[in-house]
Amino acid sequence: MRSLKSVLGTALIDEETLLLRSRIGFREVIGRFLAEAKRRAEAAADIELDAVVHGRPVRFVDDDAAADARAERALEDIARSIGFRHVAFQLEPIAAAFAYEAELDREEIALVADIGGGTSDFSVVRLGPERRRRVERAGDVLGNDGVRVGGTDFDREFSLATVMTLLGRGSAMKLPGRAAPNLYFSDLSTGPRSTSSTPRKCCRSSARSAANRRIRS
Repeated sequence: MRSLKSVLGTALIDEETLLLRSRIGFREVIGRFLAEAKRRAEAAADIELDAVVHGRPVRFVDDDAAADARAERALEDIARSIGFRHVAFQLEPIAAAFAYEAELDREEIALVADIGGGTSDFSVVRLGPERRRRVERAGDVLGNDGVRVGGTDFDREFSLATVMTLLGRGSAMKLPGRAAPNLYFSDLSTGPRSTSSTPRKCCRSSARSAANRRIRS
């Protein structure tokens, strides 16, 4: 999977994907990932961890506050299900700003850009060695914003423009004036999403068959 958090706040969070030969829910996928991170952290620190501060994008979902709240709630529920009793959240660009601030020897105003797999977030923050000693920092955050566009979207567009054309995208079909359906190649370039839908599985099968025929020719 790519950009695990991209399913949060969407209907896909309650769907399934294929893992080896088994179907597994996206909640469990995220839970397994977090449980492994927790296990490794506990092994490295040699203590049991029952509290976590989750990084989160400025917006899980664009222009939908209710869906954004559902996304955070789902992530909190998953964290609690693997053993965390105390769960808090920090915006990812703010966390990055504070990490950068630890290296500063003078005050400055920083624009922080966090380009992830599924989202891009931006914050303007006032930082400095004196400020980092403060417990309350809300007044130092001058602005936050984000969009649900990230590296995975770039990968998809790049794949459609280059790789998929080599596999037959845009090629002519036997029926005059018709090109190979773009849906198959769009679906294939997007990567695994959900296996609960039969048409989606059929699309992937057709795309792979088309690709194989193109390669053999």
